[in-house]
Amino acid sequence: MQLVKIRRLLHVSLQRHELIRRGMASDRASAAETTRFDFLVIGGGSGGLAGARRAAELGANTAVIESHKLGGTCVNVGCVPKKVMWNAAVHAEYLHDHSDYGFASENAQFSWETLKAKRDAYVSHLNRIYRNNLDKAKIQTIQGYARFTDDPEPTVEVNGRKVTAAHILVATGGQPSVLSDDEVPGASLGITSDGFFELETLPKRSVIVGAGYIAVEMAGILATLGSKTSLVIRQTGVLRNFDAFISANCTKELQNNGIDLWKNSQVKSVSKTDKGLEVTIVTKDPEKKNDEKISTIEEVECLLWAIGRQPNTSGLNIGSM
Repeated sequence: MQLVKIRRLLHVSLQRHELIRRGMASDRASAAETTRFDFLVIGGGSGGLAGARRAAELGANTAVIESHKLGGTCVNVGCVPKKVMWNAAVHAEYLHDHSDYGFASENAQFSWETLKAKRDAYVSHLNRIYRNNLDKAKIQTIQGYARFTDDPEPTVEVNGRKVTAAHILVATGGQPSVLSDDEVPGASLGITSDGFFELETLPKRSVIVGAGYIAVEMAGILATLGSKTSLVIRQTGVLRNFDAFISANCTKELQNNGIDLWKNSQVKSVSKTDKGLEVTIVTKDPEKKNDEKISTIEEVECLLWAIGRQPNTSGLNIGSM
C-alpha cells in the first residue's frame, strides 16, 4: 500500500510539473510573439513619419503602422492632390484672358480623366519616396490597423500580431465628418473630400454642403472646371472663422463667379432618381424664425459633404490603455 501511495504522489507531482512547464512555455511563446521596438508610431502621415525618422536618427529601433498609403491625408487626399486640381482651375481661369493677349485658345479642351491619371501617378510617386525614405532609415513599415490590447504593458495588435514599444506615438490624424441617414435621410448617397479624389469624370451638376475652406475650395475647383455648382451654407457667409474681410469678400466672389449660393440653408433629405440625386433643401428666414422655404435641386451628379473633420481614433480601442 505504501508503494502504491508513493507512486500516486509521484504521478501527481509529475502532472503538476508538466502543467507548470507548459504554462511557462506558453508565457515564453506569448512573449516571443510580441514584437518589441524602442519607438512605435501609429499613423504614416506627416506627423508620424517626421517623428519616426527623427527617432531613428537618434538610434531608436522604430516601426510605423499604417492602414492606408504612406503620406497621410496631405499626400493622398489633401493638400497635394488638391493643389493639382486647384492649379488646373487656375489654368482654366487664364484661358478666359488668353484672347486679350493675342493667344488663340478657343479650341482648348479639358479632360478630367487625363488630369486625374497624371495626378494619381504623381501621388503614387510620392508614396514610393516615403517608403524608400523609411527603408533607408531602417524603419519597419507594418501595414494594417492598430488596436490597443488589454495587456499589462502598452501593446497594439495588427493583423493578429502584437507589437509593443517603450514609447508609442499616436499620430492617426483626422477624417471627414459624415452625417448618418438617421440625421439626414439619404445622406450616405453623398461623398466627402476623400471621395472627391475618386471621381472618374467631371460632374455636370454638383452640390457642396459646408462653409469652411474645404467646401469653398471644392466648390471653386468644380465650378471653374465646368461643373454647375451650388454651395449650401447654414448662415449668410463662408469662412466665418476667418477674418471678416476675407469672409465677406470670398462670399461675394463665389457668387460673382457663378456659384449658386444657398444662404441660411440646410439639406433636409437626399433621394436617388433615374436622372441623379434629388437634394431637398430647407431655407430659413433669419428675420422670421418660423418662416421656412422648401426647395429641391435635381439631377445632381455629385453631392459633397464638407462639414468638418474629426479625430481618426475610433478603431484604436484606447479605452483598453
